[in-house]
Amino acid sequence: MTFTAETLMINRPLLPREVAERWGCSERHVRNLIAKGQLGHFRVGERLLRIPAAAVEEYERHQSVEAVPTMPPISPADTVSAAVRKRRPDTGLVRALARRRSKL
Repeated sequence: MTFTAETLMINRPLLPREVAERWGCSERHVRNLIAKGQLGHFRVGERLLRIPAAAVEEYERHQSVEAVPTMPPISPADTVSAAVRKRRPDTGLVRALARRRSKL
């Protein structure tokens, strides 16, 4: 396999800062994922972290599968609270209107 500059740039390992920018989160969050073992990584020396592009893509795929809702969609009737559904018409108002009609 020949390595071109393009393939090296696409597959190069990423810094935690670069992953955080890609995901729109903090660098601390990326480092927490690494510490929990949820994001693949390797060390350069004792302190420097690098994250393979394949590990980033695998984590993104895993997250998109989990993001699929497992519950059926909510119908408009379900959005009305139980208190609203149990509410009865104001009987005092109904009686007042009935009295008015009887007087006419």
